[in-house]
Amino acid sequence: MTTNFKKVASFVCVGGLILLAGIIGIGISDAYLNQKRAERVLMAFRTVRVGSTDRARALQIAGLSPTHRYEGKVYEFPEWVFHYDNGLLFRMHLSPYTSFDATLVFKDEVVQEKEVRVFIASGFAALVNERTRGFRLPNGITTSKDLPHNVVFSRNSLTNVRTLSVYDDDSYGEKELAIDWVVDLGCMSKLCGCKDAREILPNIRLQLDE
Repeated sequence: MTTNFKKVASFVCVGGLILLAGIIGIGISDAYLNQKRAERVLMAFRTVRVGSTDRARALQIAGLSPTHRYEGKVYEFPEWVFHYDNGLLFRMHLSPYTSFDATLVFKDEVVQEKEVRVFIASGFAALVNERTRGFRLPNGITTSKDLPHNVVFSRNSLTNVRTLSVYDDDSYGEKELAIDWVVDLGCMSKLCGCKDAREILPNIRLQLDE
């Protein structure tokens, strides 16, 4: 009887481990799928030229994410936001909540600003923003910094979220812009998530380490 009990116990343990591995696999697969969808949007964003890409081209990008696009306004300007996250992996307590948001801002049917933001609920975020030179919001507020290229590391005093931000405008060199738009989205499907915003922007990390 003792032998039979051990066999049953072993079977239950093995079955439980297999079930657990399957559940974890589902969570990772879901997050990885969303990561790949976000990477397709990111790749398309790299081809967007602020100040010249029109709404028709933007609609082609929107076709890559028909169920994950949200429309709104930032001040009086039309805004599209593409959103993905690792919600299932987060709900399984296997990784901090991680989201990807890519934004296009239009004026006169032409993209004036594009931005990608990756937020990780463990307390940090990374942001890349590119705009047309001189594109301004009402009341003199600018969508970015006045320099053609600016890297800012800031901490929100209310949420304690640390954000690594890159602000560029279209007067910055095309080669340099391409370097800044290298964004690693591996944090979305990584167990336990990433620990530093610099993991998301590897080229900016190199600049900071120089």
